Amino acid sequence: MLHQKVEAQLSKCEKIQIYGVSSWSSTLPKLPGIYVVWNRDNKIVYVGETSNIQERMNDLKDTRHHTLRRAVGHMEFSKEPDFHKANSKVKFLPLIEKMVTEFFKINLSLTYCATKIGRKEFEEYLVKKYEPEYNSSLGRRHII
Repeated sequence: MLHQKVEAQLSKCEKIQIYGVSSWSSTLPKLPGIYVVWNRDNKIVYVGETSNIQERMNDLKDTRHHTLRRAVGHMEFSKEPDFHKANSKVKFLPLIEKMVTEFFKINLSLTYCATKIGRKEFEEYLVKKYEPEYNSSLGRRHII
């Protein structure tokens, strides 16, 4: 029941354009919560949980700090010449980094719900229900 209430709240929230303005993440709360990333077709493509929404969204600016950036880079641009996979220590090549950022600007938006408890369980529930393409590419499908 609680899952459905939070899910309904997330779907009704205003979607924030990722990288819409240079300081977009500074307007977000420094609270624990769940965040959902949507594509232009209004489909959930990534679900995450965090102890600090603002800091986690700041992580989206650095490929070494967020699996979503790495998943987008790999899934969308791995056929580019000289592509090298990024990880928590190494970014993509500068051209790929720029392409990932542009992809975020054009294609992705975000909603969030601040909550202190049950974040991991709710993240797992949403990942299982929607099978977001960028979560599953990382082998993060959870069985509940």
